[in-house]
Amino acid sequence: MNIKKRTFLAVIFCALSIFSVISLAYILNNHVQKTESIWTEFVSLEIEKAQIMQEIGYGFGYGGFIHNFKNYVLRQEKKTYLAAKSNALLTLNAIEQYKALNTQSDTLEQLKILETTVLNYQKNLEIAHRLISTGASANDIDKQVKIDDRATIAAIAKLRLTIQNSAAYTVSLAKTNLNSTQATLVFGFAFIVTLLLISCTYIVYNLYLMQIKFKEVDTLFDSSPYAILSVNHLGLIKKANAMASEIFGYSAKQLLTMNIDSLVPDQFASAHRQHRTKFMTSEQHLAMQGRKEQLYGKNQFGQLIPVSIAVASYYTGKTKQAIAIIKDDSLELKLKKESRQDCLTKIGNRTACNELINQSIAHAKRHNQPLSVIMIDIDNFKVINDNFGHLVGDSVLEKIAGLLSAHIRETDHLFRWGGEEFIVLTPGCNESQAHELAEKLRMKAVYHHFDEHFSVSISLGVTGFHIDQDNHKTFIQRADQALYKAKNNGRNQSYCL
Repeated sequence: MNIKKRTFLAVIFCALSIFSVISLAYILNNHVQKTESIWTEFVSLEIEKAQIMQEIGYGFGYGGFIHNFKNYVLRQEKKTYLAAKSNALLTLNAIEQYKALNTQSDTLEQLKILETTVLNYQKNLEIAHRLISTGASANDIDKQVKIDDRATIAAIAKLRLTIQNSAAYTVSLAKTNLNSTQATLVFGFAFIVTLLLISCTYIVYNLYLMQIKFKEVDTLFDSSPYAILSVNHLGLIKKANAMASEIFGYSAKQLLTMNIDSLVPDQFASAHRQHRTKFMTSEQHLAMQGRKEQLYGKNQFGQLIPVSIAVASYYTGKTKQAIAIIKDDSLELKLKKESRQDCLTKIGNRTACNELINQSIAHAKRHNQPLSVIMIDIDNFKVINDNFGHLVGDSVLEKIAGLLSAHIRETDHLFRWGGEEFIVLTPGCNESQAHELAEKLRMKAVYHHFDEHFSVSISLGVTGFHIDQDNHKTFIQRADQALYKAKNNGRNQSYCL
């Protein structure tokens, strides 16, 4: 699983944890609101009922209208009459209030009994009032206005029991909701703790894996066969691997105090700064291959190092940085040079010759310029080898190469074609000019002292490149034919074809 997927899963775990905490808080808030609603609605209602019931009970009890009614019958005092009348109205009002708070039929039935009782007492109060005004005795009045209170007492008891049961139900409901809240809290807490433990474990595990990856990257960074430099937008080197120290000769600590411009040859420093500034403000990447020109770095001792460079940019936050991968081309160029150089004469070999012929043909065609070639063969070279040995033969080859190199133009190129054959490629020369050069080289060989025991001569074939009809193969074949003519005509001469 890659880092992006692991990071995504870690974010999912964290999001689930946060969502769980929010959900638990939301659920607990609902439970709290429900409990508060129970206490607000039910408890306040029951308290109001209890208060009204207390008023009703007072009306039917000591100091209420019944108490004042009986006192009025016995004592026949006007103040008790008025008190009984007033208390009866208050009790009826309390009964109406209680009715407004209840819809249960049984409760309404009990309230109806109480209401009927109060109305009967009101009626009998007026009867007692008339009898008292006629001078009737208390016993006679009591016999006429006496009311049976047993149903009323039973109704009051039932109403009080209803209030008690309702209060008990409210408490039970609140306890149930509280228990549910507690269970939700325990379960939610356990779930969140478990989820957090999983999330933390997963994050720690991924941090561990990332640490391993970072170590792997650091190992690859330090063991890379290429120099790697991490550079900020100002060109300051922020990180360098071991190969960078090896190539440029600075220690890792020294490199971290330097600007990358310090590793560029002085003649290229200004241009490099401009290129670096332009690169850091663009989104481009520079590959290592495909460069036409050879790039160079500068080591601690000021020596030029041929290098290939790949550069890529990246962001650290909002700051743009670049990473440069640098390959030392010294060995590669050395091997390339050796692969194109004749090991005996130290001039270009056949491979190098063919490459330059192709390039010169393309240049001649593109610019419509003359191009000629001189193919040279040492006369009777086999006789020298057979009579004097291969060491002497090798010496002759070296001397011929030196002689030819010394007397061609700076723009001409000398190669060993193979065995005792050489080629001189003459860009910008037509056949006539090349033939003159061939004669000059032949005469230099004739008058050159090679050895006291023998003399050396050369045969030369000359031809020019015909832009409209020639290619690499026909060009060299015609030079070879010209050389054959020169040798067949008696050697030690040049022939132009």
